[in-house]
Amino acid sequence: MTTRSASHAGSWYKANRTALSSELEGYLAAVPAAFDEQQLPIPKARVIIAPATVEELKATGKFDSIPRDVDEAEHSLEMHCPYIYTMLSRHFDSPADYPKLVPVMVGNTAPAAEKEYGKLFSSYLADPTSVFVISSDFCHWGGRFRYTYYIPNNPSPEVVSQGGGHNLPKSRNAATPTDPPIHESIEKLDLMLRYHSLALV
Repeated sequence: MTTRSASHAGSWYKANRTALSSELEGYLAAVPAAFDEQQLPIPKARVIIAPATVEELKATGKFDSIPRDVDEAEHSLEMHCPYIYTMLSRHFDSPADYPKLVPVMVGNTAPAAEKEYGKLFSSYLADPTSVFVISSDFCHWGGRFRYTYYIPNNPSPEVVSQGGGHNLPKSRNAATPTDPPIHESIEKLDLMLRYHSLALV
């Protein structure tokens, strides 16, 4: 079995297994059945299983493997693994019984490619024994991602006319906003996007 180091342990999530497990259980216990009075697609659903096989998908010739060094630098799957492990441990007696997980990472795609991959996944989506976990990094925020959208607490009329937020200046000498602090603006933006996504389900 191929393995790699948990390169983001201790920075993006706790490295101590007991502390991480306790934190995850707290987060999972707080999952509501609805947001803004809108029911989630499957209220309280938390089982995370993807039973398709890597070999079947690779055989289509439409998927590439990620080199280990790129995988270690890319954090999205690693951030999901503790949750996935926690949920599987609730539903299976032994790690030996856990179903295969098939991680698929998607970058920027064109509509034609999205249709093509939709067809590739259609048989798995139609299978009632399949469960898909689809996650989007709504707020991959920062200069290196070329995304610095900021929502001030008291926006000017001009900013309000543009949707209530704006991109921060690229200059290193620009003052760091404090009303609210950047992390609070990111949290607000993340929640807005989540609610919007749920409304589209």
